[in-house]
Amino acid sequence: MTNAAAQAPLACFTNNGSLTFLPGANVTLTGSVVTAIGSGTGASGVFECLGGTLLHQGSGFFVVGHAGAAGSMTLAAGAEVRVPAGRFCIARNEEGLRERPSWGDVSVAGLLSANYLEMTGFFPTNLAPPYALSATLTLEDGGVAEAGLIAKNDCARSEIRFSGGTLRALQDTSSLFAGRGIVDLVIADGTAAVFDTNGKSVVLATGAPPEDTHVCLRGQTNETATGDGGLVKTGEGALVVRLLPSHNTFTGAVTVLAGSLDLGRPLAEHQTVTVAAGANFVVQAPSDLAKITYLGQAEERMVYTVATDTDSLDLTALNTLYYDDRLAGPVSGTVTLSNTVTHTAGSAGDPFRLLGLGGTLNLANTGLETAALQVEGSGTFNVLGGRTFTAADTGRLLITDGGYRQDGAFTLSDPNAGTPAALALASGRFTVVSGFDVGVNGFGGFAADGAAVSAGRIKVGGGTGYA
Repeated sequence: MTNAAAQAPLACFTNNGSLTFLPGANVTLTGSVVTAIGSGTGASGVFECLGGTLLHQGSGFFVVGHAGAAGSMTLAAGAEVRVPAGRFCIARNEEGLRERPSWGDVSVAGLLSANYLEMTGFFPTNLAPPYALSATLTLEDGGVAEAGLIAKNDCARSEIRFSGGTLRALQDTSSLFAGRGIVDLVIADGTAAVFDTNGKSVVLATGAPPEDTHVCLRGQTNETATGDGGLVKTGEGALVVRLLPSHNTFTGAVTVLAGSLDLGRPLAEHQTVTVAAGANFVVQAPSDLAKITYLGQAEERMVYTVATDTDSLDLTALNTLYYDDRLAGPVSGTVTLSNTVTHTAGSAGDPFRLLGLGGTLNLANTGLETAALQVEGSGTFNVLGGRTFTAADTGRLLITDGGYRQDGAFTLSDPNAGTPAALALASGRFTVVSGFDVGVNGFGGFAADGAAVSAGRIKVGGGTGYA
């Protein structure tokens, strides 16, 4: 069935009644209207999708609980609701109707797909917490909700309840949740919150005013709860959690099946992590190391991703978990590593690999500052202080697609005319903050064909030198 006829601005899919789709149903909605499961103060609507597919093709909104009504939607296993162009909304009012007590409840054991998922739209904006719970999305065992962005609007509270289901990302995002209000991600006892990054880079973050969304990731907290809900990270790509400590409190076991997981905090006292071969977990505290079980061996070992400074870092001693010939920078932001790093590799022909993930890693007093390096990936490795590059350093700095930044001066010079210092770059980003001297008071040659080079000052030749 396809409804392509002209529609009123508001179309009640079901109001003060119940609508059921049986397996085999195939319904397509078009248009730019509001399609509501329950609309109007005191009204209610129930939609059960026991099978089949509902495709909302138009640019309008599909709303569960509209303008003061209570709406309920259940997606059974095998059922699908897809809203690729418009918005899927759970509890929504309209401008001028903000005070209405809309309520929306959605339970998913099938598939709910919406590029834009909104929870509690057009509620009051001038209330103080605690906010009333007005929207719930429950991900049942086997259920999947996928979204590119989850908008949390105005002063109301929403819950996404994990009961064995999966939240899947549809796009890269620096903040999966946007808007204002409170979103509680609640993990049921004995289950796990499953996050599928689906090859994307996804950040769970608390917003800043005026977009002050407060996202909480926690276990159950009722009187009979044990609060042992855990987390499973699946799908390639990265999940980065940047929540306030009081909003990131789940204590259950963590499993990383694919991609990279950064919880943004040290593990709880008895919290453990299991990491599958080829996957990666970002360590936030040295005490976390003993809590990690890694299932990969040899070349499948993890890359140590720097999230915080350490007293020292012995990658060789941690060789059952990590490659000791490489190190990754942070996914976002800036971190300084300022103590000795023990490692293998680091000579010409066998460089130590610095893998950029998007953020900036400052290096000081680690021993890597003068090691043979290969710089790769997005982000920047910022070497504090200056460096003199002589003939003995030939072949000791390789930049593929990465970014190398010398925070001080970089001098390319050797006192022997027969063995001038040489540096050639064909790709990547090479930055010198202050002076880049080539063959000054010595002999040196520099070539850049395909690399992006910038410096506060470049001086070629001078003194007794030749370039």
